[in-house]
Amino acid sequence: MENNSLCNSEVTKKLKENFTKLKDTHLRNLLTDEDRNSKCVISFENLIFDFTHQKVDLESLKLLTNLCEERKVKEKFEKMYSGEKINITENRSVLHTALRRNVNDNLVVDGTPVMTDVHNVLQRIKKYSDQIRSNYFVNLLDGEKVGFTGKKLRNFISIGIGGSYLAGEFVYQSLKHHDKYASKAEGLNLLYDYINLYNIT
Repeated sequence: MENNSLCNSEVTKKLKENFTKLKDTHLRNLLTDEDRNSKCVISFENLIFDFTHQKVDLESLKLLTNLCEERKVKEKFEKMYSGEKINITENRSVLHTALRRNVNDNLVVDGTPVMTDVHNVLQRIKKYSDQIRSNYFVNLLDGEKVGFTGKKLRNFISIGIGGSYLAGEFVYQSLKHHDKYASKAEGLNLLYDYINLYNIT
């Protein structure tokens, strides 16, 4: 049986060769190539993607494009966006994009329109987060909210990876160093991995 894995792709092998070739090339040398720089900037509507300060050359871009075509990335994205079941391990749709779609968009999964349900959940999240911002969180910083034991809440556990975790980390760091909240945030801990969980005091 033919092995079609990413690791065995001829394009992947060429990308590895290209990486080795660029390994000792300094970025400042790549930045002197105006043709490369212009092709490393992509504009779409109000978005700008700037890859000029990545260690890639024109050959890298060509190979990466070839790899996307070989792996059918565009087709896979379209299947995800249309609600097809591309999660083969759980035999389900991957509906991340539905969170950013209009409630009136027509997205049907297993014969059921899902956008109304998605936006209902988003509204519930908004209501809960508004309550935290307007009441709970203010009281928490003032020490008025207590935990199950009657003690002031000090440790917060963040469960998630990537963007799921980083948003909470950004808020935590912002409050921790904010003139208005720095003193109130003192003693509050954001715990996010098994090492920190075992060091709760």
